[in-house]
Amino acid sequence: MPLIKRIILLGILIALAIIGLEGYIQVQHQVAEDGEDLLVVGLVAYLIILSGPVAHYSGLPVAVIELLMGVLASYYKVSESEALTLLAGIGANMVLFMAGAEIDVALLRRRLRRALGLGLIGMLGPSAVGVALAYENGVNAIILSIAALSATSAALTYGILHSNGLTKSRTGQMVLAAAMLTDIAGMIFLNIATSQANPLLLLYGVIIVIALLVQPILARVERVGFETEIRLVTMALIVLGAATEFLGIHSVLTSFILGIIVSETLRERRLLREKLEGMAFGFFSPFFFIASGLMIDPSLLASEWIPVIVVGLVLFLLKFLPSYLYLRRRGTPPRSAILYASSISPLLTVTLISAQVGVATGLIDERLYIIMVGSVLITSIMASILSLLVRGRLQRLEAHFF
Repeated sequence: MPLIKRIILLGILIALAIIGLEGYIQVQHQVAEDGEDLLVVGLVAYLIILSGPVAHYSGLPVAVIELLMGVLASYYKVSESEALTLLAGIGANMVLFMAGAEIDVALLRRRLRRALGLGLIGMLGPSAVGVALAYENGVNAIILSIAALSATSAALTYGILHSNGLTKSRTGQMVLAAAMLTDIAGMIFLNIATSQANPLLLLYGVIIVIALLVQPILARVERVGFETEIRLVTMALIVLGAATEFLGIHSVLTSFILGIIVSETLRERRLLREKLEGMAFGFFSPFFFIASGLMIDPSLLASEWIPVIVVGLVLFLLKFLPSYLYLRRRGTPPRSAILYASSISPLLTVTLISAQVGVATGLIDERLYIIMVGSVLITSIMASILSLLVRGRLQRLEAHFF
């Protein structure tokens, strides 16, 4: 599609979003207090619908667009309602469950040493940045910042690799395994930072045992129908998540572990996996990303735009350059190495969740929250643009020579 047409369509879609937000402002004061929850959820649903076409025409990940839609809604003073908070919480757990389901345990075994090397070199620099940003806030804040800034997004890495047809290559599998490991490390650091010394934490082993029981049950209910299978997975997420929160551990870790536990079954049951992905990414996860954007004060973001851009670019370079050099040393061609390195560079899910948990628990202040979330935008946009540019040049080369 011609660039001018894309820009025009993007302008129309953004105008529709602004019209919807202006309409919300007009009717907000006319709605009873008990109906405001429904009004906010309806507005967010409208923004979710627009986010898909905006992502398509801009070439950016839809999660990034949803986050930006949340920031735009925050500018119009849209406040997060109880219903939206509930949907966003379910969305966060569904996203981490599907990220865990991306993990191929056999792949991790085969590529563990190389994946560990790639993941580690991509974590060292951002971890140092996390220490520098949070050293005045205490040990737990430092650990949480390391979790937020050193992790990547296995789901977004998979999406970039898949869009370039690189998921089945040996290097692609190694990169995806490295993304998985950094996500796991990020979740572990997050829960170390937020867990409290509570004797009830000993019961977390019981929750993991119960989660392990979901795998054989799910493997045996194939003939019962998809409704029962989906109910089993979603109810396990809700029940185990609630139990985990009661113990003082963030529920997303349990969701992540449950995703890993059932990953092999979901890999074999492709139709069930597609239905769960549709429910997770088509319905629940957009509420989480938009709710994350709503927590950003645009005026504060504007006042902190220099550190946001600087930290975001530094984090991207500290992830991208070591990964690129590591892959080049292993003989990966330059353009392919750029695609692989860019796919493992963006921050997203773990960073957003860590930032939300950190500001909710008082471990980090709003300024650090803004820098973390702003870094998600910078790194994700940089990775997406770089991937699009390189992919476009590769496609032109293929068309010219083949």
